[in-house]
Amino acid sequence: MAAPGVGGDSAGSAGWDPLVAEIAAYVTAPLALDDAARAAARLSLLDSLGVACLGARHPDCAPLLGPLSAPPDPSGGTPIPGTGHRVGLLDAAFGISAAIRWLDFNDTWLAAEWSHPSDNLGAILAISDQLSRRRRMAGEAPLRVGEILEPICKAYEIQGVLATASCLHDRGLDHVLLVEVASAAVGARLLGAAEEQVRAAISNALADASTLRVYRHQPVVSWRKSWAAAEAVQRALRFALLALRGERGCPRVISAPTWGLNAVLGEEAVRLQGPLGVAVAPQVLYKVPWPAEYHGQSAVEAAIRLRPALAGRLGEVRKLDVRTQRSGATILDKRGPLLSAADRDHCLQYMVAAALVYGELDYSTYEDQAAQNPELERIRGLTRVSEDPEYSIAYHDPDRRAVANSVAVELVGGERFGPEVVWYPLGHPRRRQEALLPLRRKLTRNLDQAQFTTERVGSLERLFDDPERLDGLPVPDLLDQLST
Repeated sequence: MAAPGVGGDSAGSAGWDPLVAEIAAYVTAPLALDDAARAAARLSLLDSLGVACLGARHPDCAPLLGPLSAPPDPSGGTPIPGTGHRVGLLDAAFGISAAIRWLDFNDTWLAAEWSHPSDNLGAILAISDQLSRRRRMAGEAPLRVGEILEPICKAYEIQGVLATASCLHDRGLDHVLLVEVASAAVGARLLGAAEEQVRAAISNALADASTLRVYRHQPVVSWRKSWAAAEAVQRALRFALLALRGERGCPRVISAPTWGLNAVLGEEAVRLQGPLGVAVAPQVLYKVPWPAEYHGQSAVEAAIRLRPALAGRLGEVRKLDVRTQRSGATILDKRGPLLSAADRDHCLQYMVAAALVYGELDYSTYEDQAAQNPELERIRGLTRVSEDPEYSIAYHDPDRRAVANSVAVELVGGERFGPEVVWYPLGHPRRRQEALLPLRRKLTRNLDQAQFTTERVGSLERLFDDPERLDGLPVPDLLDQLST
C-alpha cells in the first residue's frame, strides 16, 4: 500500500521538492548570529510581547485566548501574556500569536506579499516554554531567552524570503500560508525533529495552500483577519507533532502534476527569493506610534505633520488627496460604510481623517465611539486615494523599499496645504536609530495600558534594558512575569 500522502511513492524514493529541502536544511543547520542580528531578534520579541499584553485585553480578543480543547499538560501550561490563562501547547501557540496580531501593531515585512514575521512567535514561545517547564520537572536546565533568538531569526527569514517572491494576494489567497510554513519548520526543529521530519511538517503546511483573503476586504471584513495567522501557527505545530509521530508528509507537494501547488496555483506561486541567511530580522518594519496597517503608516505621519497648519480650519476642508503605492491602494482604499473597528483599521481614508481630527491614532480611535464623530466622517468622505506610480516603483526597488504616502488638503477658498510626502515611516530600517527610543516608550506604554502595576512595569523595564540579563532569563520566567 502507498504511504499516506505521498502519491504512491515512498518518501525515500520520491525525492523532496527543492524548496522543502532547502528550508529544512536551513532550519536544521546552525546559524551564526552577529550582535546586530541578535539585537534585532530581541527588539522584535520585546515589541511583540508588549503588543500582546495590550491586544489580549481587547474585548473581541480576550474570549478567544483561553483553552479550546485539551487541558494544560502536567507542567501547568504556558501563560498567555497579558492574561491569567495557562494553556496547552496548541492553545498557547494560537493565543500568543492572536494577542500579538490583534491590534495590527506588530512588526511587518512588505514585498511581493505582505506579512507579519512576528506571527511566528506564538509557536516559538509556546514550544520553548513547555519544553523548559518539562525540563525543570526532570531536573534539567530550561531554554533561555538568548537561545530562542536563533529560531526567531530563522522564522523571520523563511517567511520574509518567501514573501519577497511569492504573491498570494493576486490569487485571492491570504499570506498566512507563509506563516504556516515558517512555524512548521522552526517549530518542528525546536521540538527535536530531524531534517526528514522537518521536511514532512513543511510539506503538510504547503498542502494547505492558504486560505481566502475574504475576511480582510469589504464587504465582509471580520475579526478573523486578526486570528488567521494564529490559526495557521496552530496548524503548523500540529503538523510538526504529527511528523514526530511518523507522518511522512508529501515529498512532491509543489511539483506533483495536476494536484501539486504549482499545478493548482501556477508555476512558482510559492518560492524563495534567493538564499536563506539572516537578512530579514534586521530589516523588519516596526509600527512605532500608530496601530495602523503598514502601507498607511506614512500617510498618518504626513497628516499629523499637516495638522498644525489646519488648526481651527478643519471645517473649511473641501478636498483631501492621498497618493499611495499600489499595495496601499489595493488594501486600504475603502469607501462607504465601515462596520467595525476591524474594518476601520484597514481604511486609509479613515486613518488620515482620524489623524487630522484627533492629532493621534491609537486603537480606541477605531472603536465605535470615536468613529461616530461627524467631523471625522465628513473628512473621510472628502478624502480620495489614488496610486502614485513613482511610489509603487520605489516600493518594489530592493535598494529603497520605500512605503511612501503623500497628503494634500484643499480648503473651500482654494487655499492648499501640502502635499506632505513621507517616503519612509518612522519604523523603517532607514530610520531605525531614530525609532529606538520611541519603540522603547511604546513598550512601556503598552504595559501601562495593559494595567500592570507600576512596580511590575518598572521591574520589566529594568529587565528589558539589560540585554545580557534578559538573554540569560529562562523563557518560562519571562512569560510568568508577563501574565496577570
